[in-house]
Amino acid sequence: GMHIIGGGEIELVDENGRVVKTHGTGEFLFATQVLAGGGAPFLARAGSHGALVLFAPRMSAHELLVSVAPLLEILAE
Repeated sequence: GMHIIGGGEIELVDENGRVVKTHGTGEFLFATQVLAGGGAPFLARAGSHGALVLFAPRMSAHELLVSVAPLLEILAE
């Protein structure tokens, strides 16, 4: 499925517990893996002030990608 950060921040954490990247409101989580059908390369956790994550199941995500062409371009970046 597709995860979109609706509010706050999500931290991506490596196997040693270090934050390797932070995503904010409006960003897609693991966009490359969504397109490739792969697994998450890092643990994702809410930032210190929390986060709201919106989820679209795989079929809904597929329908969005087919019907909204610019979305595919955004995810491919």
